[in-house]
Amino acid sequence: PGLRCAGTWQYNPQQARQRLLAWLQALPARTWWGLNAFIAGVHQHTPDFLRAGGAYDSWLLYRTADGAYLKGFEHWMDVEGAFLRYLIVGPLFWLGLTETAENETGQPTAFRLSPRAAALLSGQPADDLTAESPPLHVSSQGVILVPPQARLALRYQIARFGEWEQANQNGYRYRITPASLERAARQGLSSAHLLSLLQKHAAALPPALRTALIRWEKQGGPAARLQTVLLLRLASPEILAELKKSPAARFLGEQIGPTAILVQPAARKKILAALAELGWLTDDRSKGDE
Repeated sequence: PGLRCAGTWQYNPQQARQRLLAWLQALPARTWWGLNAFIAGVHQHTPDFLRAGGAYDSWLLYRTADGAYLKGFEHWMDVEGAFLRYLIVGPLFWLGLTETAENETGQPTAFRLSPRAAALLSGQPADDLTAESPPLHVSSQGVILVPPQARLALRYQIARFGEWEQANQNGYRYRITPASLERAARQGLSSAHLLSLLQKHAAALPPALRTALIRWEKQGGPAARLQTVLLLRLASPEILAELKKSPAARFLGEQIGPTAILVQPAARKKILAALAELGWLTDDRSKGDE
């Protein structure tokens, strides 16, 4: 990310990635490595792994942030170095092969192979991995944090029930919402399935969330809905009756009381016009909500 390519040159992306995987396989297990030191070692001993044959001038690469062309070996850290850094703390971390350590500003500075890396790099199927699988962390608000080392099958199951929020160094965060549960139901999954999954894999299941999932299963939907509405208050029931007989009646919603009714927000101007045609002046205090 942040680099763009031009020209007609060619290269084999698989070959460069396989070189990196081979270097990682040669590292001692569970040993922390400085990210900058690792990249510097590649720079010193095997710099041509990406632009083979020393083709540092034929590749037309430029940085999108400032448009600067990165031509020549002097920009190795901006190209090859950035490529290595991205793969180690990006895709390889997302796949659970690496773990990272950060400095006080949140920038990754070190990495090590995960317990499951040896199995994954050797080509074993994910279902055969028996490495440690840390528990899920679940909040009473329905937020589920899946640790990076968790089994991929478990993360897939959580993703089927939750709304994706973000990924960080602590793992992958999902949130249980009515929309996500309704989507799961369309796939034949019930909240009882999710409850069983959390009871088995969560470090602790908050009682409030457990109760909410049980109630959802019984009621088949949310117990409450929160929405933004436009409320029309009238001086008398007679005015409301007139408005209901007007062409603007189709824009009216649920009646709240004798002199109050919900209005479709997009129809505010039509309701104002209808009241004006009926001979009523309106105090419109909804303008700030547009």
